[in-house]
Amino acid sequence: GHYPGLGLRFVPRLAVLAWNYWKAEKNPPAARPAMAQVLSIVVAPEMQRRGIGQRLTELALAALRQARVTLVRLEVDAAKEAPIRLYQKMGFKEIARLPTPRGLALVMTCRLSF
Repeated sequence: GHYPGLGLRFVPRLAVLAWNYWKAEKNPPAARPAMAQVLSIVVAPEMQRRGIGQRLTELALAALRQARVTLVRLEVDAAKEAPIRLYQKMGFKEIARLPTPRGLALVMTCRLSF
């Protein structure tokens, strides 16, 4: 298929990204908050409603606290009420809504303390 933005026009953009990465500070100051993004937490349908998702989320947040992460971000399907309630219970707050190919997604963040 045809993918707009790829091909020879892509090379200058890639060069700029590489240059910016090379110039970037490799050791950011401690004053900047450390951020993490949860990409996916999935529980098989037949294993849902047993607290597994909550436990996985708790373990992930504990590991992030140990790594000194102060802000966690995730996106969740706006139609999935159970995960939204779970994330709210765990301290996540909705900060935005995004259209995605799968439908509307909520962007949620949670501030962690040590």
